[in-house]
Amino acid sequence: MNGERIGVFDSGVGGLTVMAKLARTFPAACFCYLGDNGNMPYGNLCADRIRELSLSALKRLAAEGVGVTAVACNTASLALEGTEEVDGMKLCRLRPHIPEALAGKRGVFFATAATAERAAEEGLLPASALSVALPTLAERVEKALLLGTFGREKGRLVGEMLGRITTDDPPAYLFLGCTHYLYLERELKKRLPLTVFLDGVEIICEKLIKNAILCSDINADGHRIKFIGEYAKVNEEIYRKYAVPATRD
Repeated sequence: MNGERIGVFDSGVGGLTVMAKLARTFPAACFCYLGDNGNMPYGNLCADRIRELSLSALKRLAAEGVGVTAVACNTASLALEGTEEVDGMKLCRLRPHIPEALAGKRGVFFATAATAERAAEEGLLPASALSVALPTLAERVEKALLLGTFGREKGRLVGEMLGRITTDDPPAYLFLGCTHYLYLERELKKRLPLTVFLDGVEIICEKLIKNAILCSDINADGHRIKFIGEYAKVNEEIYRKYAVPATRD
């Protein structure tokens, strides 16, 4: 796969945070990002529609010559269960996973309605995990980012999230089951300093390593990240302004 880009697909801007983490993990890699912003939020759609939209977007990435794509949307990842390739392009999907060391401890799984429902159906979470569906949060985060109001709204959004759980006795872990929530992670950590935060991105990294991803530092067009689709320019702007800062230590 030397010289090929790593594709990153999401329903909107959430996957930009995943791409930022992947870019730090694979500093020599090149990326191709496609956000289906016009159809987000996926979390409120039926499984068949989510799969239809996801496959259409992934075929577009495959047409770009991408060899492997990180599906950076938990809802799409679960809807694509059993699909390992699209038009010869390999997929690395997000999947809820609680490390064994935390599995017996009290935790919280925040997710979209579709992801929460699918995770429950498939028994992906330990009995100790409280699953909390947030039907509108991903869309509200995306809108705040697009409108430039995120800075003043993030505190309120985090407060609403934490209002769904008991914070006087903080959970041992908190799994952010939607990549849009990663924009709120730094603020959440300030309020829950003793809680372990999980997002499943490390699983994608492991899968990329197993696929022996070897990409050149600069590809033919001279840019490390290529944004495609109708919302390419918007996604690039959000990436530079919000996604990279959100993933810094």
